[in-house]
Amino acid sequence: MNPRYSQICGLEEAKLAIQCLLVDPDMKGILIKGPPGVGKSVLMRSLVDAGVIDEPVHLPINADDSQIFGALDVEEAISTGKVVLSDSILSRADGHILMIDDLNLFDTKLMHTMMGQIIQGRVLVERDGISVSYPCSTKVVATVNTKEMALERTISDLFDICVTILPSTDREFRAEVIRTNLSEPPVDCNRVAETVANAKGRLKDVEITDDIVDAVTGVCTGLEIEGVRGDIAAVRTSRALAALDGRKIISREDVSTAVVLALTHRRIPKEEDPEEEDDKPKIESGFDKYLSMNHDREEKEQTSEPDIPVNLNQKASDEREMTFSEEISADIGEMFEAIDLADEIWKEAYNDPFLKRKMMKGEDRNGRYISSRNYNNGTIAIDATIRSSAPYQKRRGSQGRMDIRKQDLREKICVSDPKCMFLFMVDVSGSLVAKGRIRYVKAAIMAMLSDHYVRRDTVGIMTFNQGHIGIVKEPSRSVGDVHQKLVDMKVGKGTPLSEAIKFADDYLRVYRKRNPYDICFVIMMTDSDATTSMFKGADPYEEALAVACTVNHTDVGWTLIETSGLIDKTKGRRMAEALGARYILLDDVKMDLHAYEEWTIL
Repeated sequence: MNPRYSQICGLEEAKLAIQCLLVDPDMKGILIKGPPGVGKSVLMRSLVDAGVIDEPVHLPINADDSQIFGALDVEEAISTGKVVLSDSILSRADGHILMIDDLNLFDTKLMHTMMGQIIQGRVLVERDGISVSYPCSTKVVATVNTKEMALERTISDLFDICVTILPSTDREFRAEVIRTNLSEPPVDCNRVAETVANAKGRLKDVEITDDIVDAVTGVCTGLEIEGVRGDIAAVRTSRALAALDGRKIISREDVSTAVVLALTHRRIPKEEDPEEEDDKPKIESGFDKYLSMNHDREEKEQTSEPDIPVNLNQKASDEREMTFSEEISADIGEMFEAIDLADEIWKEAYNDPFLKRKMMKGEDRNGRYISSRNYNNGTIAIDATIRSSAPYQKRRGSQGRMDIRKQDLREKICVSDPKCMFLFMVDVSGSLVAKGRIRYVKAAIMAMLSDHYVRRDTVGIMTFNQGHIGIVKEPSRSVGDVHQKLVDMKVGKGTPLSEAIKFADDYLRVYRKRNPYDICFVIMMTDSDATTSMFKGADPYEEALAVACTVNHTDVGWTLIETSGLIDKTKGRRMAEALGARYILLDDVKMDLHAYEEWTIL
């Protein structure tokens, strides 16, 4: 049984954002971002049970363009010869909510076209000899799984407002969630449906003053927001918030909340240079810049004295009261500082800490079928071919069978999401045991694998020392046997680093031929202290550098995790540079050694 609206703990910002979307008829979309299990989809289902919205129309993850927009009605075309548009997801969504789970996994071009037509309120279909348009008045509620690939900014900009839900680490809150969900569901006596209905009727009476417009445009200009969608969405959200609160006047708090909802997914946080951080004052945010411009302009209007720098965190020396727009900017500046801090915590806890996952899609005959095109020796798209030939069947005089000709043939356009293979290349030489680092290496691998298991990546493990170089776990999506592999990991003397790098490179070349659509990464965990060379008389470390330079040109992402723990890390850094790899210290890898030791005991 789904929890009732009143049983959902927290998510107040998401609840408020959805109500704003429902109140304003001109607002078309909301993004709800967060990891799995924080209540993104549950919140929408609770609104159905509470009577706030009708049952939404869901967009399946494998829907193609003909299902979304409509295509030729084949049965009608064959029987009558008439060109008629078939039923579509957008036609069914007219007058209802369109629910999209995991928006970031859909084809970008397809979603851009769909959202553009939803915003226009009319769908235009021109395909298979059809040129038809039909109305589509719908609102989109889309969720984004932040543990999957990133959403293109061009898509997120098409949504009026955005909310990010972070998982709570507060034990009391989590306990409250458990107790609430396990208790007997109460009679849902919330008045959210009534509140939304009343706000809809009150919306036209809410006044949008010049001060409101000036405050919003000033903030958007200070933040260097591209386009004006953010400005319009912020004003509309401010008006909706006032209507929900039963007021005809937009308050300062309304604008502050609205700007955060409307601009969070549109702004690009400025990155500070850590080397210059101590040598210069803190960089002004967009809000501070806007405040500075307003202060400077007003000072110039009031006096001819030279400009005096303004401290934005204190009142002016003459105790001048801040204008409405300045107060809004100050409030929002503090809000975005909190959001940036939350984003940093989020990235540290949930993003892949070793390398940036490539966000790309590629054509693949074994991928997801999304559209069709004229035949060119590809895989024949039966449905598209039938639709292409259907209008001509009556003219061709076909009797009880399809008369399909060469010009009717269509082939599939298939795309596949990136499949990543991570090869853990672990140095298990005697130096790790001597320095007491081997258990930290094993714990770090378990911590990394837990994230890759959630992403459903392919993972393999290779170990090397003087006595053995080889794969101890073939790449697969199953990580159930990894723990035992780590426990049984044999440690030996010597570090044949150059031979190990060459072995990994040769292995990956064969793997990529068998799996041409996989994106391959190597996470090499070593102290870079090579002791054994492939050729007699060669310096082991210099030989390893030379081999590393040869594999640097392959289409494989390398990451080197320094396991030595020594103060002098020159060898590791030089090796990473030769490999073209990202260089990370083992101590910086997030891991739970205590949890690993518990697994070992079990």
